[in-house]
Amino acid sequence: MKTLFIDVDGTLVGYSNGIPASAVKAIRAARINGHRVYICTGRSEAEVYPDIWAIGLDGMIGGNGAYVKDGNKVIMHQHLSYEQCREVVDWCHQRKHEFYLESNSGLYGSENFREAALPVMQEYSGRKGRSRDIKVEDAFPDMIFGAELYRDDVNKISFILNDYQDYLDALRDFPHLQVGKWGGVGETALFGDFGVKDISKKTAVNVLMNYLGRDLRDTIAFGDAEVDIPMFEICNYSVAMGSGTRACREAADYVTSAVEEDGLYNAFVHLGLIKDGQKCEYPFYGWNNSNVLPIAEEYGELTPCKLYDLLSDLWCRETCAPRMQKDWSEDNKTLGQCSITAFLVQDIYGGKVYGVPLGDGNYHCFNVVGDCIFDLTSEQFLPEKLEYSLGNEQFRENHFRKAEKKERYLKLKDALAKKIKEIG
Repeated sequence: MKTLFIDVDGTLVGYSNGIPASAVKAIRAARINGHRVYICTGRSEAEVYPDIWAIGLDGMIGGNGAYVKDGNKVIMHQHLSYEQCREVVDWCHQRKHEFYLESNSGLYGSENFREAALPVMQEYSGRKGRSRDIKVEDAFPDMIFGAELYRDDVNKISFILNDYQDYLDALRDFPHLQVGKWGGVGETALFGDFGVKDISKKTAVNVLMNYLGRDLRDTIAFGDAEVDIPMFEICNYSVAMGSGTRACREAADYVTSAVEEDGLYNAFVHLGLIKDGQKCEYPFYGWNNSNVLPIAEEYGELTPCKLYDLLSDLWCRETCAPRMQKDWSEDNKTLGQCSITAFLVQDIYGGKVYGVPLGDGNYHCFNVVGDCIFDLTSEQFLPEKLEYSLGNEQFRENHFRKAEKKERYLKLKDALAKKIKEIG
């Protein structure tokens, strides 16, 4: 299984600031196949909006490497100190540079950033081949103005370049910080930025892979700009978007089509991460965040989505709870299967089994493995959605006191073992 690192702007998100539907399909299908997917971006977490998280991701690297997160756990966060932030803010004020602070708590614009950034963002938009008729709010919809600018939680500070000399001056004046530029190649750059010294996407990928205990030989990077090249250097294979910069394309192992021409999807198919036309959505709760692998060797790299596919052929009237058997049908296969399925899932992936109380005094069982909550048999309740936060832990010793339930569980487990043996 591979670990994929995907830049956001110009790679995942198109130049019209939208996410191509094909990119969503590609990422979801890849995770169904057991690959892990992380965004690796210059954005701070406050700029990773709900539509990005809704795709289904395993975590993120933000601030061009300053912030590393796996699931809900922060692995590393290197940010500017209060004194460093104040030093940069004062420098920008003295030189009359408008700027904004990038923090996980939000984006904080300087006093006149909205007005000064308008022609700059219009130029940036035009260079990317899209309409120049944009507002600053289109690019930074949640930017905060009027807040305190001396802060101790800042990942990066971006400032508007009046000319290329401003970038050179920043390099001279701040040798103790990481000084970069973006928005254009070489002297055509529109913005400069300040970050923590010796932090890059490359160092962050290394930190995350060490934490995960995964092999760098199983990594693939996807990007579109010079800032992605360090990520290309550490990952085993690299893919540049066809719409990316020349330097990025030349540094990559493979160049796919443009971001808004299904670039990610085409690359995923080309690399064998997914199959063209592969199923990328499932009807069970938590499918898009259930990227866990078995703890039992006999199940190989069987993901919960693949398990669902197998069980869909095995759930039957005989494995259904007796009180529901008369209502079971091929169109409602998950009916009456919850507890035996949840305990079988626990055998495969570990974790705990919980139960949502139902109105009739019974419980509907589901699984929690680490940060992942999923329910392979939830579709029997559609369109109703259960409140999983109300769940109480369930124990097989209690459930299997009923001999018929244990027999159904063993029947399903045996059928699954035979199915896996058949398909190899």
